[in-house]
Amino acid sequence: MRSHRRWLALAVPVAFAALVAAVPAASSAATAAPHVKGAAAAAGCEYISNLDSGGLEIAGNGVNQPVRLVDPPGNCFTRMYEFTSLDGSPGWEYQNGDGHCLWQNGGVIEVGAACKPNHPNEQFWGVPGSQSEYGGWLVSNMFDGTGSYMSTFPGCGIDTNVDMVLGGGNCPFWNFPS
Repeated sequence: MRSHRRWLALAVPVAFAALVAAVPAASSAATAAPHVKGAAAAAGCEYISNLDSGGLEIAGNGVNQPVRLVDPPGNCFTRMYEFTSLDGSPGWEYQNGDGHCLWQNGGVIEVGAACKPNHPNEQFWGVPGSQSEYGGWLVSNMFDGTGSYMSTFPGCGIDTNVDMVLGGGNCPFWNFPS
């Protein structure tokens, strides 16, 4: 009769090697899931769209470069730090999935470093009573205060910049606050 020890000596290392080879494949599939739009949306991210343009969305164009309007999906932004605006309304700072905060840089809306609490260039809110027939909001920020609103330049189409414009500008209505 043959010894089972010889069979076990060969079978256990083979089974262990198969188990080790399967673990990285399973863990890499799990880490890929958060990059899916549905998974990000479940985590509380929002797509900031311009309602005058038919729903084009904001997307970064590189760090410290103007954000642009693009066909959906744009960047998915997570609300980071709530604050109370100059007129008592709630507002938020918005950070995209790459960890870059939406901010106003000398009148141009860009994405830059990670959001920092209470940074006036990063704080945006929908001005009460400003909702349009689209249901959208005029959006201001704490640095500029009410009277300067997030708008597009030069028009409302794809690949236009987003700026803060005194008194409004092109396509001034947005889907936030949420």
